Amino acid sequence: MANISAYPTITPKGADLIVGSETYDSTDATSPKGNPTRNFTVSSIISANTGLTSYHASLVQTGTNAPVATVMSNGLSAAIVWARTGVGVYTGTLTGAFTANKTSVIVQSNQLTSPSMTADGAQGSAPTNQFPTQIQAVVTDANTITLTSFGLDGTSGATKRDVVNCFIEIKVFS
Repeated sequence: MANISAYPTITPKGADLIVGSETYDSTDATSPKGNPTRNFTVSSIISANTGLTSYHASLVQTGTNAPVATVMSNGLSAAIVWARTGVGVYTGTLTGAFTANKTSVIVQSNQLTSPSMTADGAQGSAPTNQFPTQIQAVVTDANTITLTSFGLDGTSGATKRDVVNCFIEIKVFS
């Protein structure tokens, strides 16, 4: 028999598996008899015990392309599909993932706009000041999150614009 204390200690990923027994529940007609051995994912155990699933990613978008997500963690049921639907407007879609009134979205822009103004704040020709792009995040429905990117153009205030570079965190509470 293997000596379990000899195995290395690691930090598990959400998709890593843990061996356990699924217990019989006499009130559930689909419950397996005999407490069979099953694999459980780390993320399913965490979400079952915290009532929370989360998604963390860096989104980068250029030109008229869809945003590209570098996913740091995803406890949701599958990958979010990101699309560009218009100038400065992007959607993240995952069927049934975003529970109404129980989904929180936080976006932090990593992008700066550089409007044309002089050092004293008057309209000018040289970009001397930089301002963060603002990104609005809305849970549109159970399947979609909509991001709208606004930037300063130096003349008329905030306008929708492309070129997104942001961090997004989505939390879905049960």
